[in-house]
Amino acid sequence: MIGKLKTALPYLLLLLFIAVAAWQTVQLTEMRKEVQDIADSVSILQEQQEALQRKAEEQGKQMDGLSENILTLQSEIDSMKFKPMDIELAPELQEHLYQACQDYNVPYTVMLAIVEHESLYIWQPPKIDANGLLSVGYTQVNYPNWAWLSDKGLDVHNERDNLTSGVVIMSKLLGKYPLEKSLVCYECGETGAIGIESTEFSRWILERSQRLMEH
Repeated sequence: MIGKLKTALPYLLLLLFIAVAAWQTVQLTEMRKEVQDIADSVSILQEQQEALQRKAEEQGKQMDGLSENILTLQSEIDSMKFKPMDIELAPELQEHLYQACQDYNVPYTVMLAIVEHESLYIWQPPKIDANGLLSVGYTQVNYPNWAWLSDKGLDVHNERDNLTSGVVIMSKLLGKYPLEKSLVCYECGETGAIGIESTEFSRWILERSQRLMEH
């Protein structure tokens, strides 16, 4: 019996070796498939990232073109006699805003769009805004700006001065940045806007301003 086992042992070991090798081959094949699947997923993610980047660049070019159109059309509008628009803001306040924009070289329809977005043309009493700051009025001037605007003789709690205050803030920003970046700073503050060139707010203002020009 022992002799037979000794004779069969090499064959048993060979079979065991073959079985282990087959199992390792299967495992290796599965690992290679998993690695390939991961590589394919990475490749797809890279393609998606590149597509998103191209889309963002295209949108950026569109926004740049829109900004240039707004500034060009605004110059043409400014050369025309003021005419109130059919919006919720009272005609006399529209004219006041228009004149302030003329005085501070700020696109009028951009400021109208800001007023619409910030207050729907309805006077807003002081309240905490989305950034956690106390803000007031048509242009939602926030608390950190009240003191320096007061030094300029502007009372942010007065309807007309509040409109002028928004214009003064935009004029100050436009002296430093392009139009869309200025809008981002108007929304987030200059510190909060670091590294941000476009937001949903800035894009909405530019698009709404364009429509108001065609109003």
